[in-house]
Amino acid sequence: MKKIILLVFCITAKYCSAQNLIITNVNVIPIEGKETLLKNQTVIIKDGKIESTTPFKQEHTKDKSKTIIDGTGKYLMPGMADMHVHFPNEKDIPLQQFFKFNLAAGVTTLRSMRGEPRHLTLRDSITKKLILAPDLYISISLPSDSTITDKDLEKFVKQSKKEGWDFIKYISGLTPTLFYTTALISKESGLKMAGHVYNQDLQTAIKANQASVEHYQSILKEFRKDSLHFPDVMNQLKERNIYVCPTLSFYYIWGMQYGADDLKERNGMKYINIELLSKWEKEYDDYYSKYNTPAKEEERLKTIARVKQSLYDFGKLLKRMSDANVKLLLSPDESAFNVPGFAMAEEMKLYQKAGLSNAAILKIVTYNAACFFNKENEWGSIAKNKRANLILLDKNPLDDIDNIKTINTVILGGKVLKPEDLLKK
Repeated sequence: MKKIILLVFCITAKYCSAQNLIITNVNVIPIEGKETLLKNQTVIIKDGKIESTTPFKQEHTKDKSKTIIDGTGKYLMPGMADMHVHFPNEKDIPLQQFFKFNLAAGVTTLRSMRGEPRHLTLRDSITKKLILAPDLYISISLPSDSTITDKDLEKFVKQSKKEGWDFIKYISGLTPTLFYTTALISKESGLKMAGHVYNQDLQTAIKANQASVEHYQSILKEFRKDSLHFPDVMNQLKERNIYVCPTLSFYYIWGMQYGADDLKERNGMKYINIELLSKWEKEYDDYYSKYNTPAKEEERLKTIARVKQSLYDFGKLLKRMSDANVKLLLSPDESAFNVPGFAMAEEMKLYQKAGLSNAAILKIVTYNAACFFNKENEWGSIAKNKRANLILLDKNPLDDIDNIKTINTVILGGKVLKPEDLLKK
């Protein structure tokens, strides 16, 4: 870990510490508030926080005490949050490159879904600005040993809280009684429990007040079980403040909804080296080969059709949940052909395909993520005293969600970063 910190610290040094900035004549997408778009604004950043947002005046360009960024014709919004991250194998993507990919793509916050003890040190080093990386929230996974007792789980939760983990992730295992017991202990300890849905039974997650449910299948299963009851389910999710993070991109890839050529053209693929590309292609080819025989062609076509229908049906539910103000999160999940950070744009397009407005999608990837951590007063929108984690875009993502790719500048806690610098080899 010391080696990692020193290595990334060397990279951080050349970007200097937080600057006092003025972004002039910029169009602001505040995310929260009455206005969707504030045109021709001046945003002043001091000590890593937003000091003010006011209508642009020419004299703002003459302040010699601050670094001035000309925002004319550009669009400023909060940085995005990827809310279901798994750190990659460092042989495939080194940690420093993983962080740089995310920052270059406009991701300034990561929620790690399977943390390790060494990640506590990593997170704290990021917080202290020793490492150039998105803000990091990390989980510890609940044990799934069938011999574990309620006293063991109580000790585990309390120790996790003491050690400083941001939340607990449920993966699998445990009896229903132990699952509910853990949920209760977590609530009493003030430590959120998120993750997989117990036995794919959404009602269990709802009764346990699980903080977020990951992946789309349990939502679709609940709907198909009793479609007339689904409005009540949405009300339960909303009333209990349970977030939904469906990770659709992963299932589109492994459900064979894309052709091989389409996968190679996904956002950010041009930054993947030939060795990793070959590995991903082999991984996908090996998976696809299970169906790639004349004898199994019918099975392959049925599988593709079944997944397509499931994802289509869930898309309708995603729109209904958004319209009903169920709290949604967004992440493409870790996968071959999901380039860290850049795959967020692919996931956002799937939300758009489901019928969500561009404004709703932008709120999901910014403000909703902050709300999940009860940090909406600190980040997730553009307002006075909020952390200056921002992205400056050449084109308006409210007009076309694909414009999220047009990142001109990333501002991380007041540090000015250029994507082209982050992506230099």
